[in-house]
Amino acid sequence: MSLPMGILGFLMKGERSGYDIRQLFQESIGFFYNTSYGGIYPALNKLEKEGNVQKTVVPQAGKPNKNLYSITKRGQEVFEQYMRSPMDPTIVYSDFLLRVFFAQYISQEEYRSMLLEELKRTKESFQALQKVEQTYEVDVFERFTMQFGLSYFQHFEELLVQEIRRLDALQRPDME
Repeated sequence: MSLPMGILGFLMKGERSGYDIRQLFQESIGFFYNTSYGGIYPALNKLEKEGNVQKTVVPQAGKPNKNLYSITKRGQEVFEQYMRSPMDPTIVYSDFLLRVFFAQYISQEEYRSMLLEELKRTKESFQALQKVEQTYEVDVFERFTMQFGLSYFQHFEELLVQEIRRLDALQRPDME
């Protein structure tokens, strides 16, 4: 998924500020699509120049003006075309897995430490997603992505625990 298509998808649900869109990325799809705060505004500007979104400036007393974005008819057509187009293959980009692949170049202690760090992050992500599940009302399609995320983190945690146990067993004198 490209960032502009994610933005258009959120705008299909209604008018939003750039900040609102960033929060939606973080709180709803952040576990499978990551974007930086700095990437949203350039994408919104490009979408506006292309005629896919319209910006409304809302004056605020004592604060900077607020920019609200809404999707245009053209933007809806572009988004719907994206939804019907062939999907890109799913590719996992993981700094952790890249490091595991080359873990032969670090000590077992460093590798174990890396596994424990990833286990901690995985548990935190699982708990955060559970909180989102309990806090927000989601539709049937959003629920599927939520279930995918929960299953992913749960299974990943199990794999990490297995690998830590395997590594610990290798270090025991009675296993040599």
